[in-house]
Amino acid sequence: MNTANLELCQELHELSGWIDPGAGGWSHVPGAPYYTLGFLLRKLPETAPVYDDIGSLELYKASGSWGIWYCVVDDYGNYDTEANTPEDAAAKLAIELFKQGILTRSEK
Repeated sequence: MNTANLELCQELHELSGWIDPGAGGWSHVPGAPYYTLGFLLRKLPETAPVYDDIGSLELYKASGSWGIWYCVVDDYGNYDTEANTPEDAAAKLAIELFKQGILTRSEK
């Protein structure tokens, strides 16, 4: 099973408190669960129409790295992260959305 790297999982867990039951539980480090790509994608907020376009979440691979792009409707912001794996890119995006106040511990 593929999961985000331990450092990202630790940081994200501190911000979110999320537990991914499908990832097999906790890592060998106390207080640091593993996060799978499917779990992370389901935790990201939904998008909505922006002007005449639809806000979106896009996972892509370019030049050997993975990226994830997210369009935020309320402030018309765009967030883009890149990493060596899609799991790490999604974890980085979730961390950034927590830091920006778009996600909060009370989300889903």
